[in-house]
Amino acid sequence: MIDTFRPDPKDRPWRSKEYRKWLKQSPCALRLPGCTEISTDIHHTITRGSWGSDVVAIPACRSCHTQEKRVILTEQFRIAFRFLDKYLTEIGVK
Repeated sequence: MIDTFRPDPKDRPWRSKEYRKWLKQSPCALRLPGCTEISTDIHHTITRGSWGSDVVAIPACRSCHTQEKRVILTEQFRIAFRFLDKYLTEIGVK
């Protein structure tokens, strides 16, 4: 029998208000039909309720965030890590 994954409460996912604020200042990364290009939402490729981290978050306009299922998950991860890399470079970590 396979148990359902249950994260250890001590292992909290990485959350950063500063990073989410920085993401909202970036243009929408999904660029789906109807995109306004102005980021108003933060899209977590793995939802926060499923123990998702801000590491896999990407900026999205409301229109794209609503229809994000059209973008395959691997592409969402690629976009998320591109933004994380850019952020770390800007704050001087990389």
